[in-house]
Parts: sequence; C-alpha cells; structure tokens
Amino acid sequence: MSDHDFGYLSRAGIEFAILIPTETGLAKSIMDAVGPFREYLDASGYHSYATQLQGQDHKVVYPATYIDESGQKELSVSLYRPETKKGDPRIWISSLKKYARPNDILVFVLFEGHLTVYNSSKCDLKKVLESGTSALNRISSRSLAVSEDANELMQKIHHLYTRGYLPTLNLHGGDTGVGSTLETHLGIMANSSRNPDYKGIEIKATRSNVIRRSQLFSKCPNWDQSNYSAWDTLTKFGYPQGAGDAARPFEHYALRCTVRASIPNPQGFHLVVKVDDAELWAHNIKTSEDVFMWGMNQLKADLLNKHRETFWVKAQSRNRGIGQEEFWYTKVIHTRNPSPITFERLLSSGGIHVDFTMHAVNHITKGVRDHGYLFKIKASNFNELFPIIQELDFQKG
Repeated sequence: MSDHDFGYLSRAGIEFAILIPTETGLAKSIMDAVGPFREYLDASGYHSYATQLQGQDHKVVYPATYIDESGQKELSVSLYRPETKKGDPRIWISSLKKYARPNDILVFVLFEGHLTVYNSSKCDLKKVLESGTSALNRISSRSLAVSEDANELMQKIHHLYTRGYLPTLNLHGGDTGVGSTLETHLGIMANSSRNPDYKGIEIKATRSNVIRRSQLFSKCPNWDQSNYSAWDTLTKFGYPQGAGDAARPFEHYALRCTVRASIPNPQGFHLVVKVDDAELWAHNIKTSEDVFMWGMNQLKADLLNKHRETFWVKAQSRNRGIGQEEFWYTKVIHTRNPSPITFERLLSSGGIHVDFTMHAVNHITKGVRDHGYLFKIKASNFNELFPIIQELDFQKG
C-alpha cells in the first residue's frame, strides 16, 4: 500500500506523512526520516531537521499518541541527527516494537501541535475519520468549512448562471475568453498579478468540454542553476517551424511539447524529481543531460500561493458566428489547501506534467518567447491534490 491509497485523507483536507518501519529499524525503534516526512514536519512548524545540529545534545523529544485497533497509547518521539553517516535524519518512537510489525504503514498527523501516529495496517482510518470525536474528523471539519467570502462569490456566480449564455467580452477570441468574461462580470479588473483573484480566492474558468487536464500555474525554470539557457535549449532540442531563412537559421525554431516523469517525449525530455536536493529537472535522454531545473520548495510555495482557495468554474459554450462565442457558467468546484506532498508525488508519477511553449524571436539577441512553463494536472488526479470544499452543479439544483 502507498500514500496513493490514502486519497480519502487528502480529499478530507488532511495533510499527513507516512513511514514504514523495516524489521531492523523496528528492533531498534529507529526509522529514517525520509524527505516527505521531514517536509511535513517542517511545513507544519513542528520540527526542522534542516536547522538541527548533529548529536544527542541536539535531540528533541515530544509526546505523541499511537493508535491501532486496540486503542491508543501515549508514547514519545525523538527527532535527531546522529554524529555518524552525515547526520542523516532519524526518528525514534518509544516502545514502537511492542505494538507495530515490520512493514506496517504508519500515518503521522499533526493537530494543534500534537503528533498522532496511526497504524493503518492495524486500524481502519476511514472509520476513525468518520468518528465525530477523532482528531481526523476535527481536522477535516475545520479544513472544509466554507467562509463568508466563498459564499459571497458562489452567490455571484449563481446569479450569472441565472442569466444564461453571456457573450464573450474577449473580442480577439481564443481560450482566455471564458475566464476574462467571467471575471469582468464579477467586477474583477484584468491584471498580470499572480495573486488570487477575489478576496484571496483564485478563479479558474474553463469550457465544460475541456476535461482532460487543468492548469495549476506557470513557472519559469531557475536559469541561474540550470545547465542550459532558454536559447541554448531551444536551438539544441527545438525543431523548425514554418518557412526557414538561411540568414536567420533559428528564427523559426520552436519547442512546444508536454513533459512528464518516466516516459520521455519525442524530443527526449522527461521530468526527474530529486527528492534529497529538493529539485525538479527537465532531463533529456538523447544527450543524457539535466537541462534545466526548478526548485521544488518554490514550486510548492507557488502552488499554495496560487491555489490556497480556488473556484474551478465550468462553462458551457456555443458559437453564434466568428468572434461571437457565448458562455453559460453552470458548475463550480471549490477547493482549498492543496497538498504539497501530493504535488511532489504526482510530479514523480506523471499525474502532473509541464508544457513547454517556447519559440525563437530574434537570433541576434537570442530572444526566446513563451506562453509560460505550464504545470498541469490530469483530471483523474485532481481530487488527490485538491480537497473539495463544495461542488455545485447549478443545473441540478
């Protein structure tokens, strides 16, 4: 079983981390604090291994609760970095070998500063979640509560629904019309800000027939730490488009493709997540090179900044002629607090991918233009990343 099997926790708005003790580790009650576990503790403000010094003098000990089918036990956890082995982060749970078995799946959840360890191999977490008195249930209730601002925005969109089809306000046509028309009717002025659109709530509108994937955000690589510049990437790995020009051989080059983990695309690119370095690389198998990279922590911060709370609005569309598209906004999926840990896992598994949209504009200045490095999620993985607060289909009442 993997963390993929705990999607119901993510959908309930619960952040968590997983550790699986080995036979040797369990005998000593010691486990490696792997990357996602360290990140969970750090992001929750509970403990930072990154700033912790090595040695027993710098070990920290906290009370913890262990839960399995027999009930709960009050134990303690020790978090430390040993003097040996480069100080690889460790966690020690008192008396764990009395209660757990090798390869049991331990789910760690923080609530109000207290750490609870659920042995999901020996208790039914779904039943625990459904219990009104459990910490999991309280976390979920708090996480999925609807704010006044969200209710206000939902009422505004419902009012637009009652008006039926609305003519596009984007006279140039194109994909952006569905979003810009909605925002204009909501009184949101067009701007280039990366901040959420409405009182801290991001609004993403798409046509109902676009169901394969949703765009999360756009993020340029960290060029300073990459091995190639945008121009060098384009001229080495790109392809000619349109009519060529001998005097300007790269003026018509482009690199427009989808890049995901594991499976290289026709240009040879695939994504590689380097967990220990907190980096995401675009690697090319044809040349065996890491081409350019993004800092994983910055990507996660951008995800949370952009989608701390989001309304995903679906619109039916119809055309009355050239430049006369109309939209009827009929459905809203309201999400909050996407999981950074799940974001990294979906990058590793291919559930989230990146679209390159590069083309050359000037061979003398080595100018490259793009429409962003677009991080997108497959529709089938959407609910894993985003806890759904409410989902309203106005046509169904």
